[in-house]
Amino acid sequence: MLTLSAMALPPVETVPISALSSNQVDWLRVSPLNEVSTPVAFTGSMKPYLLGGEILFIERYDGQSLEVGMLILFARWDKPAVLHEIMALSPHGYFKAKGLNCMSADGWYPVKRVKWIARRVIRVTYPVGA
Repeated sequence: MLTLSAMALPPVETVPISALSSNQVDWLRVSPLNEVSTPVAFTGSMKPYLLGGEILFIERYDGQSLEVGMLILFARWDKPAVLHEIMALSPHGYFKAKGLNCMSADGWYPVKRVKWIARRVIRVTYPVGA
């Protein structure tokens, strides 16, 4: 079932590295509850929302409702995984996604190409000279 209501992107939390203990850093890498964390490969397509170096917490997509505004990892025809925002949903099981810094959308893809949904984004800051 596709939901057509708009949703906001997850907020980017800024956390200074000095505020994290080693246990917390490990938690950021491997989160409980069917989530995993992965470094975001920075291509510039999601600027200014993602600047590079963020940690993205993603949940495996298992058929739950999708909403416009969700940040998803999906398989495009030409690439195995792309991180973009859902811009439109069709009632026939297709979505259109786009990088915030891209001129055009990725086109229509079947929902079965959605692999992960972003639930949390953390930007770790480091002291100058570190």
